[in-house]
Amino acid sequence: KADTPTPKKKGEEPQTDYLIFEKPCKYKTHLVKVDTKDYGLPQTRQRCYLLVYKTDDDKDDLGVYYEKLVRHLEEPVKHPLEAFILNMDHEVIRRFREALLSGPGRFSHMSRIAEAPFWDSTTNSNLPHNVTTRRDSGMEQKARFATSWDVGGKHKIPHHWWNEYIRINGQREKDCLEILCISAMRDAEAHDANWSSF
Repeated sequence: KADTPTPKKKGEEPQTDYLIFEKPCKYKTHLVKVDTKDYGLPQTRQRCYLLVYKTDDDKDDLGVYYEKLVRHLEEPVKHPLEAFILNMDHEVIRRFREALLSGPGRFSHMSRIAEAPFWDSTTNSNLPHNVTTRRDSGMEQKARFATSWDVGGKHKIPHHWWNEYIRINGQREKDCLEILCISAMRDAEAHDANWSSF
């Protein structure tokens, strides 16, 4: 199509990359920040949604209208977090833990055993992030007090953690758990592992 975007050459920096259109067109954007605790769920899970839409009208306020719709859905938390947590002896929990030990779980564990060493900077593009986060959190670079993880899928975790789950995680994930634990202790509050709040 005439207005199909043509990406820049591979390897350019994402921060400066842009699209070239074969015919003139105009897009507007609108960023909406939300948190699940404002939508009836007793947890902090902050997310950003970017609405991008094509328009030739400078006064087009579709983005503002979209945000109003999202804000209209806000609802205060009605139930405590405990209402959403299943007991350890619940059937769903039992089946999930069994699944982690079954075929796919075993396959994941075996692939973790074969992983290259995480702290080898020649094979790991994620290492600089972990090094910087550890430094900023005041952690020693290879301190592993929570999981004692090592190459070859090795780890030693507290008895109340799920070994079935930890064993399918790679060295980077285990290192992120270390950072998460020390950050939570430092701040005396829980942290959302899916949000960069270390």
